[in-house]
Amino acid sequence: MTATPHLPVNYYGYAAPAGVTVSERYITVSDGMSLRLIDFQPPSQVGGTAEDPTTKAPDAKPWLLFLPGWLSHPIAWGAFLSEITPHYRVLYLESREKGSSVPPMVSKVSYQATRMVTDVQEAVAQIIPANQPWLLAGSSLGSSVALEYLAAASYGDCAAPNEALLIAPNLTFAFPKWSKPIFRWFPLRLYPILAAAIKAYIRWFKVDMKREPEQYQKYASTIDNAAPHKLRPNALSLFDYDGWRAAKTLTTPTTLVGGQSDGMHGLDDLKRVTELNSHCTLVEMESNKATHSDKAGRLLKNRLDATANTATHLSEQLLG
Repeated sequence: MTATPHLPVNYYGYAAPAGVTVSERYITVSDGMSLRLIDFQPPSQVGGTAEDPTTKAPDAKPWLLFLPGWLSHPIAWGAFLSEITPHYRVLYLESREKGSSVPPMVSKVSYQATRMVTDVQEAVAQIIPANQPWLLAGSSLGSSVALEYLAAASYGDCAAPNEALLIAPNLTFAFPKWSKPIFRWFPLRLYPILAAAIKAYIRWFKVDMKREPEQYQKYASTIDNAAPHKLRPNALSLFDYDGWRAAKTLTTPTTLVGGQSDGMHGLDDLKRVTELNSHCTLVEMESNKATHSDKAGRLLKNRLDATANTATHLSEQLLG
């Protein structure tokens, strides 16, 4: 794993209140792709290193690995993260379809969901020490990848996550049928035209512009800043994605979070998952905006608190 300080965005202030230490580095996975990792350490946990996890004993407090959604930018998670980062170490891992990833120069890489699951498995092996308690969280595509990761249950030398909190995982990706040939054949040099069409579709059919115009602005910004040479193969692979097997078979205690007015993700699918898998529970929030808010951040912090309290109780029992 390489360690490269590189902070093009001011992560302090909006996601990392005073006292939180933020660092950034790239980790390289087996096919040569380098993925950006943003590491938030609260004052109580500064001193641990994800660069060489063998140098430090596991922390008593759980860590959080967060997998953001499709093309998502960290700035969209400021209110959410600011509820957690002062208290718990957060490892924010960006997936390979994002502009931050660095492909190898001499070989072609995959952007399929299966490869993204492998990325998580290999990243966890590099950044989370053995026996370190941790929780897994994600949003949208990140939550879908997390579902597959949990169902595979291939943790290597690391402990399995104590639990998961997944915001709006996609069980399928409801791209309109007409978009597939466009994604496949549209010239990349004309991407701004395609981006305008995608934004118009989201504006008119997927986002409540009266109640949540800022959510449209968030999606529009991520589309404008996407890397089309990564977006194309990733989007094409998601047309055939089916996450139902993973959702039915995972055994990790998992909280699913959905927005009642969220037109981008299927709340009914999440309700169905809880009927099919007793390890999953559903928390409904009013909107997509709410699932990215400080309220959702507090929900996740409460789950981390519960894990921390359980670990403390077990430790006291062993010492007593």
